[in-house]
Amino acid sequence: MDTKTLTQAFCQKDPLYGLLKERWHLGATRIALGTAIVSFIVLWTELYLAGTPSSRSVLIVSLQAFVIFPLAIILYFAVPDFLAKPFTVLEKADSIGESVEQNGGDYSAFRAKMIPAMGSLLLFGIAILLIAYYWYYRLFTVVPSDPSQFLPIEIRVWVRIILLVIYTPLLYMGVLTIGRLLVGLIFIDRFLRSFKIRVNPMNPDGAGGIGFVGQMLVTSALIATALGAGAAGLVYVNIAAGNNPLNRMEIIILGLIYLIMTPILFHSLMWAPHRALMTAREDFLRPLAEEYQKASTEGILSKKRSISVIKSQTDYLLEIKRQYDLIKDTYPAWPLNVSSLRSLLATSILPVVSTLFSGLISGLWKTISGLLKIGNP
Repeated sequence: MDTKTLTQAFCQKDPLYGLLKERWHLGATRIALGTAIVSFIVLWTELYLAGTPSSRSVLIVSLQAFVIFPLAIILYFAVPDFLAKPFTVLEKADSIGESVEQNGGDYSAFRAKMIPAMGSLLLFGIAILLIAYYWYYRLFTVVPSDPSQFLPIEIRVWVRIILLVIYTPLLYMGVLTIGRLLVGLIFIDRFLRSFKIRVNPMNPDGAGGIGFVGQMLVTSALIATALGAGAAGLVYVNIAAGNNPLNRMEIIILGLIYLIMTPILFHSLMWAPHRALMTAREDFLRPLAEEYQKASTEGILSKKRSISVIKSQTDYLLEIKRQYDLIKDTYPAWPLNVSSLRSLLATSILPVVSTLFSGLISGLWKTISGLLKIGNP
């Protein structure tokens, strides 16, 4: 089964995916661009009518309309393909071995459990509940820092409804994307722990044939960093506007996604492949280790210990050790080289560092201004 077919299996119960992708044949880029333009116009109009200065409104609107919203749409369409890739690539390479668990089922049984879990009705139920709550939250409660509260009463509700019509499919896509990622990463981790992977140490990717997992980690970590950067950007903008950023649900949601997903991504796409590679290397080295132990023990216990026999046994042990060291040095241990991993880790923590820095600077400025009575009458 190829990636497209497995992706379709993952999304077979998703009505929005089926409508946009299978029936209308709309690409993610076209949908993202259209949504960005429409949402920019509506959001800017709201802020303009609310009297927000244009210099500030353009920054806020541009960040949401041209960064966060398109990213949510692109991820919604890309994540099913992304999660299907480890299985389809290893299937085609015939690199999936037997189960390492006692009484563990074969790979086909594992696959049969994975597909319905990826399209669980629970995810759709959670999406619907969150959408219903969000409509209630935006229409019937006082939302802190909501620009529409400054609009005339006769158009306020209509502006909010128009925005909710835009937000609803985006919220649905976001919930489904996060849910699929969580479920899919759990299955990837379980898959790499449950089945032996046939590793080719001389594969050109330098990772025994699973280097694509390292590339998946790079891509996903950069996306998580972009989400974190989006949250950090909204924090900066709200602080500059004199608002409490924690009053904005969008910032909290983006921040939680970044903080939760980043360590899960590194665990499932870095640590789990590392364990799989180490297991493959240990399985290959174990017979040599046992042969070395057997040969050395027999040599010590042998009663015929002539010089020629000792030399022959020593040469044999040295050859075993040479082969052992060669294999140990040849087999990769990580799906990504260490220097790239360090750079990736440094990049991934930038959003949280910048956000904490912005809060520190804001608090420090308030303290200094209070002491010096700057800005006070």
